[in-house]
Amino acid sequence: MRTPIKQSLNDGENHKMNAFKNKKTLIIGGAGFIGSHLADFLSESTKKLVIVDAFIENSGANEKNLSVIQSKNIPIIRKNLHDIESWGEIIADMDLIFNLASLNAHKESMQNPFLDYQRNAAVHLNFIRYCRSLNRPLKIIFTSTRSVYGAAGAHPTKETAQTQPRDFYSLHTLLAEHYYRLSGHERISVCCVRFSNTFGPKMRLRGTDIGLFGELLKSALTGHPMEIYGTGETLRDTLFVDNLIEGLALIAEKHQEPFRVVNLGGIGISILQFAKAIQNTVPDASVDFKALPEHLKSIQVGDVILDNTLAVQEYHWTPKLNLNEALRQTIAFYKNNREFYL
Repeated sequence: MRTPIKQSLNDGENHKMNAFKNKKTLIIGGAGFIGSHLADFLSESTKKLVIVDAFIENSGANEKNLSVIQSKNIPIIRKNLHDIESWGEIIADMDLIFNLASLNAHKESMQNPFLDYQRNAAVHLNFIRYCRSLNRPLKIIFTSTRSVYGAAGAHPTKETAQTQPRDFYSLHTLLAEHYYRLSGHERISVCCVRFSNTFGPKMRLRGTDIGLFGELLKSALTGHPMEIYGTGETLRDTLFVDNLIEGLALIAEKHQEPFRVVNLGGIGISILQFAKAIQNTVPDASVDFKALPEHLKSIQVGDVILDNTLAVQEYHWTPKLNLNEALRQTIAFYKNNREFYL
């Protein structure tokens, strides 16, 4: 049986559940994979919780993700950041905002960069300008991505490393970070959290551009070979979703600066190692090695391992991963909820 996030966060002495008891909290993108896990956790610990999600196709938003939230009658606003003027007045009553609004689409962003700009950059400029117009204290946690570093030259990669995005999604997410950087001041505090390949129950397995781990899991669960380009020895900074939620909660609790970027890097796992761990739970899953297609070569970044020194020292977060157990929980979830995710 899966260990609840609330329990796992309470197992250590570093996190106190009462950290959010007086906070009014908004989660933008709360129906998606990570947002819904965060919402489940905060539904037990925050003074007031509101969810906003536009339920955009291929965003990962899923009604099933909100089962816990709906059972507690927590407000769900079905709106887009583009339309913030129509619902944004609720922000004036909030203390803390987790902004997870994003369409993670590396390959698709290269095909339609203007649409990606609207979805992953322009909306954040619109959002932060609205927040500034309220002229009140706010703490904002923006979920960015490790892919802003591109093909990093040094490992592990620090927050101060040169950013070299390899696709428009990563470039536009970095641009959004700069919008927040320019807008941080004495009344608005922003932390941009760059994290790595995250997996776990409720991640999107339908549609296109579902990510490397999503493709591997989907193939194994639907009886198709898990396709791996090259030898599969490329390393991926790997996070189980519970560990990421712990990091986001700790940052939200402790962050004070007007603006900061923080890495939440996971454990370095090769692509082949991840696939073999899937086979431990799905023994009939096979691996098919293939040459990297030409159209994907320009956006490949190679090994990327993030430096967690800042997160460990300042926020007391520790990356941890029991890969076999995490995959066992994840695969069991999809087998029990196949009609909603596959």
